[in-house]
Amino acid sequence: MNLSALGSLLEEAPQYGQLRKSLDRSHASAKVQVLSDAAPFTLATLWRGMAAPTLVITPRLDDARRLHEQLAIWSGQEDAVLHFPESETLPFERLVSDVDTTHRRLRTLSALTEANGVAPIVVASAAAITQKTIHRENFAPSSYTLNVKQQITLDVLLDRWRRLGYQFESEVYAPGLASRRGGIVDIYPVGSPLPARIELWGNDIDSIRLFDPLTQRSREMVESIKIGPAQETLPALTPRDHLDKLMGRIDLSNCSEATSQRILDELNRLLDGYEVEDLEFYSGLFNQGSLLDYFPQDGLVVMYRPSEISEAAWETEQRTHELRAVKERRGELPRLFPSSHFLWNEVEERAAAIARRLDIVPWGADELTHRDVHILPFTSTPTFLGKLDSFVEEADAAAREGHRVVAVTSHARRLGEIFADHGVRAELPESVDEPPDAGSITVLQSKS
Repeated sequence: MNLSALGSLLEEAPQYGQLRKSLDRSHASAKVQVLSDAAPFTLATLWRGMAAPTLVITPRLDDARRLHEQLAIWSGQEDAVLHFPESETLPFERLVSDVDTTHRRLRTLSALTEANGVAPIVVASAAAITQKTIHRENFAPSSYTLNVKQQITLDVLLDRWRRLGYQFESEVYAPGLASRRGGIVDIYPVGSPLPARIELWGNDIDSIRLFDPLTQRSREMVESIKIGPAQETLPALTPRDHLDKLMGRIDLSNCSEATSQRILDELNRLLDGYEVEDLEFYSGLFNQGSLLDYFPQDGLVVMYRPSEISEAAWETEQRTHELRAVKERRGELPRLFPSSHFLWNEVEERAAAIARRLDIVPWGADELTHRDVHILPFTSTPTFLGKLDSFVEEADAAAREGHRVVAVTSHARRLGEIFADHGVRAELPESVDEPPDAGSITVLQSKS
């Protein structure tokens, strides 16, 4: 379902025009007060109009998920609306990160480094923003394209894939996997809809075929395939001088002999190019980048309920501090061991490098005045509690007054029949490609 055509109606509002004007400056900071239900509509309209890479920070994961889903509907460009999720792995814990979460984060980073003409809008929680990631200076050069007729050295190619985090198995069936059978190599790049089978003729790439990961049968021939990192923590991409500096600060004096030896052994294995089971435990050593580093200076940062964001960030920092203290006392964690998360003040410093910022504040916030906040012309919709006759009467009355009524429901056909039973004309299009006429009623079928 695509509701982006309704954005032109919001653009006609003088209040919205004033907000746009305030954000069109090269350096801008603005506040807008808007109903929670109208926030996705407002953000999608702003994003489409400004055509700038946009980062929306929410207080918590559930807020980010809901906003991401709604923005996909209101924007009309679902592929450009991205969710940068947070890992459920806590700092200093020896736990394995969820692969799907890691791949979604990597796909977001890839979209922000591609010059495909579409400026993405990214939604992330405060916790997701504080979690460190691959530095942009390392990520961009590590993404590359293989082309038919290109000359390669197979051993060098396979070693590069290992350094990018690809796991080698006998069969490629999921993103992040690769395999080799003689002169044929398979790889499933993160972000690709299908894996690729690369056939070699000597040192030349003879063909590249996309194939079905379930049946392993070829689907189509392509001329090229793009390959990027398969893991977010990549020791091989981290400069050795930077690692030596961080490792020199680690104080193992509080750790037991067994813990100290384990950490030293695992670090040596990582530096020698081998894998360790608890790689994410060391992500603070190898990851020094932030999602904010991937946004240009002329982008837009949106703080969705900034006071709640600060509160959520403070809670995360408190948990991290307490966890560190407990593990240091137990001798399970060295002192000055690098965290996998930034402090919130470090995030704010990076956010300040982006020249335009918008704060979306709760409707009716007492501390604001009309002089320092834009108030958009939204009102809450009435609640009918299943009384469809009352809804039909109010919708008909609004249409007669020249308003446009758009109803989105999972039972569009049935609602259309109810309108017809009351002698009220309602349109039931499959999509809305342009704003409905004034005085009309439109009923749309929702996805769910």
